[in-house]
Amino acid sequence: VANSPRISERDVLEYVASALTNEDLLRAIGDSREWSQNRRVKCLLVTNPRTPVPMALRFLGHLSVPELNQLARNKNISAAVSREAKRRMVAVRK
Repeated sequence: VANSPRISERDVLEYVASALTNEDLLRAIGDSREWSQNRRVKCLLVTNPRTPVPMALRFLGHLSVPELNQLARNKNISAAVSREAKRRMVAVRK
């Protein structure tokens, strides 16, 4: 699905935003050059609880401080991602 030439940005955003989306599809979208350049896709991938942790951590560096602050308090994501968001937020403030 993620590699289909007919898939639209709206479709990708819906897939990435849904917590019911298969992990393999999220991985394919995150690995796609086309979709991983989209800032909104990156943010949604990090906030999706089914996104593989290494991929979510990879996209954390592309988020703003308010987004990191929101992630640090989010209980629906992996503890590792939340912890790393807190660490990066503190590092930016110093």
